[in-house]
Amino acid sequence: MIYVAAGLVLATLVVMASGRVDPLLALLVALILAAILGIAPASQLAAGLSNAGVITVAAMLVIAKGIVQTGVVSRATWALLASTSTAQRCSGAFRFLSAWRRR
Repeated sequence: MIYVAAGLVLATLVVMASGRVDPLLALLVALILAAILGIAPASQLAAGLSNAGVITVAAMLVIAKGIVQTGVVSRATWALLASTSTAQRCSGAFRFLSAWRRR
């Protein structure tokens, strides 16, 4: 049964990495298949979704998608690039921002 579970996890990761299927759909199909195949009881499969770490990661993915969709990243990048006249100045600005971000 462990090989079936490992195969299911590997197949799910491959499908998610391919980008042809929505990751949420791939995960839901994997959960349903795990329940049908008897890898774990349905109650244990669903219990993992209430973990604080899973909820935090899901919330961060939603926030990141929203930031990208609204164009905030593009506007900030263009504003940063427009304020510099040379590539050396631009790389200096990026170094400053990355050092400031680590604090």
